[in-house]
Amino acid sequence: MIKKLKKYFKNMKFVLLMNPFEDIPIKNDINNEYKNDIINDYKIDIWVENFGKKKNTYISGWILSEPILKDHIKNIKKKNGCNGTIKKISIDSLEKTVIHLQGNHIDFMKNYLLDNGIELSNINIKG
Repeated sequence: MIKKLKKYFKNMKFVLLMNPFEDIPIKNDINNEYKNDIINDYKIDIWVENFGKKKNTYISGWILSEPILKDHIKNIKKKNGCNGTIKKISIDSLEKTVIHLQGNHIDFMKNYLLDNGIELSNINIKG
């Protein structure tokens, strides 16, 4: 009997199931984890573009590495309930990394940047 079971389980592939509704742990205190990455000698631009009825918020000039920006995007998307991504677009003939959020989130992003150690003098809201 045991030999049959061993043979049976040997040929089976086990699939781990995950619950899609289970809460995913989020790094709540991104500021403390990446404290050394904050530099306050640059300008962060925030602006909104309209496409018909839809609005998109863009944030450029926040100089962080790609994985850290992705953590911030996850946190922003979770708090706002919006979609967002990191894009590389050309602004003033320079290739820049831009955070793109769907919807008008200027006030939220201003407060979010202030909460993460960016000084108000370094935040420029266009339009």
